Amino acid sequence: MNDLLTLSFELQSVLVFGYFGYCIASIGHRSSHTFEDRVLQILSFGFMSLVLFKFFQWLANLCPLFNGVVIQDVMGKLIQAFIMLVFAILISAIWKTNGKRIFSQALKTFGVTNEDDFPSTIASIIHGHSKMTWDYINLHMKDGRTIQSDMSMLGAGKTPGNIPLLDDEGNVAIYVTKIFRSNDNGVDTFNPKNASGSFKLNYYPKEQIDSLEICWRVPT
Repeated sequence: MNDLLTLSFELQSVLVFGYFGYCIASIGHRSSHTFEDRVLQILSFGFMSLVLFKFFQWLANLCPLFNGVVIQDVMGKLIQAFIMLVFAILISAIWKTNGKRIFSQALKTFGVTNEDDFPSTIASIIHGHSKMTWDYINLHMKDGRTIQSDMSMLGAGKTPGNIPLLDDEGNVAIYVTKIFRSNDNGVDTFNPKNASGSFKLNYYPKEQIDSLEICWRVPT
């Protein structure tokens, strides 16, 4: 840590705000990254935020109001830090929401690769198709039951959080609306809310799940 404090302010900014960007862009699948991946991504986001700040600074100098103004004191560093933070957040958010998907699609279009750089199929479903509209998800359990979460029964935009929740390991959290029994092929219907109107979230570890069935569509 002491060695980091001896670095120049710009290099410290690259590392700190690069880490902000890395955290935002890699939400949900940082555990699959190697040390080299983390370092290079931190430097990439930090360097891009610094480049954009330099470009912003150049544009500001073109303005007669700021031409020739040089801020070297603590306030100047605070201004630079704030602007770099904003740029790091914007860059990583754009990469997270659309940038990576568009880049992967471009590579597929030009025949470079069919990989999407996600560590697993479940990670690709979660992070690579975030724009899809989910109709329902079925959990086929190892005990023979099928547990369903029907999104039409939840009410669009009325559920807390982005449900269903899946992690890279295959654990799932859903609002249960139906359970198809295995012993008599019967169906039990559940209200995803309790008597007070609060949603009931159910968690199922991967050890209990045999397979997932997802029904989704491209939003209109």
